[in-house]
Amino acid sequence: MKNSKHILLWAVLIIVALLAIPFFIPTQRYLEKAQEVASEALGMPVHIESMRFAILPTPRAHIGGVVAGEQQEISLQGLSVVASIPSLLAGKVEISSLNIEHPVLKKSGVDKLIALASPKKGEEESESAVLIRSIHLSEAKIEWPDATIPAFDAEVEMDADNRLSAADLNTTDDALKLHLAPNKEQYRITLQAHNWRVSFAEWLKIDDLQSAMVLNGNNLQIDSLKAKLFGGALDMNGSLNWQSNWRFQSKFKASQIALPQVFSALGKKSPLSGNLSANGDCRMSAKTAGKLADNLAVDSQFKIENGVLHGVDLLKVASLLLKSGAGGETQFDTFTGNAQVRGKQYKLSNLNVQSGLMGATGHVTVAPSKTLSGEVKVEVKNSANMVAIPMNVSGTLDSPTVFPTKSALIGGALGTAVLPGAGTAAGVQVGEKAEKVLKGLFGD
Repeated sequence: MKNSKHILLWAVLIIVALLAIPFFIPTQRYLEKAQEVASEALGMPVHIESMRFAILPTPRAHIGGVVAGEQQEISLQGLSVVASIPSLLAGKVEISSLNIEHPVLKKSGVDKLIALASPKKGEEESESAVLIRSIHLSEAKIEWPDATIPAFDAEVEMDADNRLSAADLNTTDDALKLHLAPNKEQYRITLQAHNWRVSFAEWLKIDDLQSAMVLNGNNLQIDSLKAKLFGGALDMNGSLNWQSNWRFQSKFKASQIALPQVFSALGKKSPLSGNLSANGDCRMSAKTAGKLADNLAVDSQFKIENGVLHGVDLLKVASLLLKSGAGGETQFDTFTGNAQVRGKQYKLSNLNVQSGLMGATGHVTVAPSKTLSGEVKVEVKNSANMVAIPMNVSGTLDSPTVFPTKSALIGGALGTAVLPGAGTAAGVQVGEKAEKVLKGLFGD
């Protein structure tokens, strides 16, 4: 009984001693040394607010209030380093867990860390004196120009050579999940999203997304991306490269995208409704990522079904001929054509609008100022006396105007004077042909 009491007493004394030892460690000396080593490693001044040690339940150090750089390029609320007891007994330094609390990185800080992690030319890899098994980040933030990146948690696993084994990232709102795994010199990335509001385009909300990508140096290859958004779906593949300038290119296929939802998300008045399907290619290039959208280039074919063209009634304009078209709406069964986007200018060609009573063909250009220019030909299907009437398109997206061309007006007026009814249609046709002949002889 006495022996067991002695054993218990010694156990209590040992635990008390282990708990008390950290309080006698001169932390200030270690703190100053840690600041010096960190400053040299990062190439920028590092300030550490506090440092403390613990032995139980496992040997660990906690560093608080770390700020690196004169502009606070890197900062973190706390850093806990948990050492592996077996490695310490074997005379090695192995960190079983590195826990980083509330880190904040500015773009310059990210660039600095990437530069430090990249091997230098002619430099041979040396065995690291400290092995790290896992890194845990909680509520990490990256401050990037022209973009809002959501806070995230991350779990990073390292192998015996201190190289990345796997990484899992999850935004704190659970909207975005990313898994990264090395594959020789590349990294395979799996991306999943649910109810995700895209940070660099906050108007864009994705209901569901699945993507498989490969990261190789300064190139991200998008093998597949499937998304559900605005009541429809988007499939695409492509690549993003930032070797010198930023370059993005892709091929895409969209189906049944509800246009009213798109314009509502953009906070704009909808000039067109219906369900959009399209396929084509997209390209962007710029010196910085934030300027990519300014140099957007898209070439695609499109089809809009069961929609309404707001702001103009083509059927009414064609029927009245001498009246301009401003206001009203045009219902259609299908609206097809080719779209070309260059920056903020849009060109729509080979347009074909079909409904039960009316058909229209033509081309329209939307300038960066949102002004319209172009020509359409409208035909009333149930009228034996009507031909395809050429009309000029003008105005703006918010207030489009359609008016018969001069040749149509003159020819229609002459035809009506000679033979009311049928003569109007014949006059329009003659007037259009006469205009083409005059242009061929004398130019514009």
